[in-house]
Amino acid sequence: MKRYGISEKNAIGKVLWHSLNEQSEIGVYDMKFGTTIVRNILAEDVKPILVKEHKHLKRDDDDPERLQEEDKDWIQKAVDPAHKGYCTPMTKKTCTPRRKALAMRFKKAGRKEKASHGKKTGWEGKV
Repeated sequence: MKRYGISEKNAIGKVLWHSLNEQSEIGVYDMKFGTTIVRNILAEDVKPILVKEHKHLKRDDDDPERLQEEDKDWIQKAVDPAHKGYCTPMTKKTCTPRRKALAMRFKKAGRKEKASHGKKTGWEGKV
């Protein structure tokens, strides 16, 4: 634990995340020790004390079950009302690349709707 700067007092940590390869083997962990978060701890450096097992199902991009469970209301969850104005103007520091891309998409859709004289154009095709 000395390698990661963790004292004996805080030697027991909580796993926040772990990597997983194709053979379902863990390579590295992100763990919290007291108030300190240590990232990329090698699996061989972790000695399990209390193990809560869980499974990761195979997730292929073309898996029909995965395609069915896609969220239909993703756009409502992507737009957080508390973040209104984060990309006004788009040069603001709070306007991350993802926010900027979404804002540009909304802006373009708004222009299309305005050009069609207020008729809803929907999101069909490229915006």
